[in-house]
Amino acid sequence: MNRLNRKGKGIQMLGIILLGILFSLFQSNLNDALGISEEKSIENNPADSVDFKTYATESTANLATTNMNVLGQRLWFGGAETGNLSEWSGNPQMNSQNVLFSGSSADRALSGSRSFKLQADMGGKMASTQLYVWGANGIPTNNPDAIYTAWFFIPEKIDMTGVSWYNIFQWKARISDGSSRKTAIVHIEVRGGKGSGGNNYLQLYWTDWSSGSSRDNRIPALSQVDIPIGKWFKIQARYWHSTSGNNGRIMMWQDDVLIFDQQNIPTYPNTIRGLPTTELQWSVNNYGQNTIPSVTTVYIDDASIHLPGEQQEIPTYTLSLQRNPSSGGTLENLTGGSSYKQGDQVKLRATPNSGFAFLNWSRNGQVISTNPEFTFTMPGSNVTLVANFEAVTTEPTTTSLQLGASPSNGGKVRIKTRSN
Repeated sequence: MNRLNRKGKGIQMLGIILLGILFSLFQSNLNDALGISEEKSIENNPADSVDFKTYATESTANLATTNMNVLGQRLWFGGAETGNLSEWSGNPQMNSQNVLFSGSSADRALSGSRSFKLQADMGGKMASTQLYVWGANGIPTNNPDAIYTAWFFIPEKIDMTGVSWYNIFQWKARISDGSSRKTAIVHIEVRGGKGSGGNNYLQLYWTDWSSGSSRDNRIPALSQVDIPIGKWFKIQARYWHSTSGNNGRIMMWQDDVLIFDQQNIPTYPNTIRGLPTTELQWSVNNYGQNTIPSVTTVYIDDASIHLPGEQQEIPTYTLSLQRNPSSGGTLENLTGGSSYKQGDQVKLRATPNSGFAFLNWSRNGQVISTNPEFTFTMPGSNVTLVANFEAVTTEPTTTSLQLGASPSNGGKVRIKTRSN
């Protein structure tokens, strides 16, 4: 009997061990499907997983003369007007637990009457709802140079606490075993740090797989731009595949303001963890952990993928300054230069010479400022501004002179005048 009991206990223990192994394998596959294990690395082990060194960004001087986000042929579009997720690839959703809504919604829209609504509860936990595009439906996502665009509406400011992150935009590479691994991600972060209540802004990371595990590298921002809360705003990114080694590039704009440009990075590795990559995936997300408020909502509309269009020269215009009269004073262009793009801000100053007073700045005879120092917004044409002065007239001065004799009977005083 004792022998049978011991044998039964041994079988029971073996069963528990086998169940544990099966559960671990299931959890690992689930995490691979959702991308959970990858994303958690950026916050759970920041010292090991995030390289905050500043990567040298190559000169962006050429960006002043070319439009790098001009759209060409459209490859794909998702506008939510179908009332479902049929515009996204195959099985488009990757949802974890705590998802409250993921689909087409009539709550609000940028165009038409619907948008995609992603809502999840991230209070004290992780939640993820993501919409993906990949090559399953013949969408050529593997084009080595494409522009990805989506409009976002975030109803309220996002803060975070503890181990947390908040991901709304990313790329992944599918590998030959059917799983996928991130190559670049866009987080919403908080100015002043988590818990500060500061404004939200976008932060781009690229992922290094060269060591066999993911290492997320923060890309320095070129412009400090906050996310508008309660308004639609556009995220647009041009994504060049790396064809060999580290020759990939990512440029990103928020409402057409360039905020990131990172070159010489592996945006599409040939292999990840020793397995060949097969295609690129792109997603828009409501994906995070430990957010404030706990329930987060994101609306997305007019998502698209385009080939780049022909780069166009951005015209510049000449600003000329004149004095009226020419002897009235001196003029300074505090910004420097003489040619500018439409919308550029140019700071000017007029200083009157002795005998003159400043009147105003005028353009084509119309007064545009009465301040001697002001900022002019450059129009889409050549322009001449005139600083107008007036001569200051000096009134003649009179001097009183009193004369008298002392004693009064001592003699006479005679005044003789002469003009100069």
